[in-house]
Amino acid sequence: MDDMMKKLLTLATFVTCFAGAAMAADKSSGDPAQFIWEPVPNVNSANIARTTDWELNNSSSVAWPDGRIALITYWRESKQHLTMRCVDFKNKEFQDTGAFCSQPAVLKSGQ
Repeated sequence: MDDMMKKLLTLATFVTCFAGAAMAADKSSGDPAQFIWEPVPNVNSANIARTTDWELNNSSSVAWPDGRIALITYWRESKQHLTMRCVDFKNKEFQDTGAFCSQPAVLKSGQ
């Protein structure tokens, strides 16, 4: 390969790498907003279960080796199409030790 061809190939490689890096940087600054779960004060799954507007959508649990457990429930409100995630903590005797609920909130990109 002659010297001129090597220079062109090197230049083409450099331009390709630079363009790829620039496109990646552009995509990261234009990412859509991220959703996070924001706690809702004074709301728990027991409060939600007592209302007729909310229905249980899904549930799961996490257990620790010492017997503690977390019950995760997802609730849906049909009128305003709201979603709530609640976590209820139990000790090894299955007594309540804590609870909270969260709702989806928007975290703006760049935060």
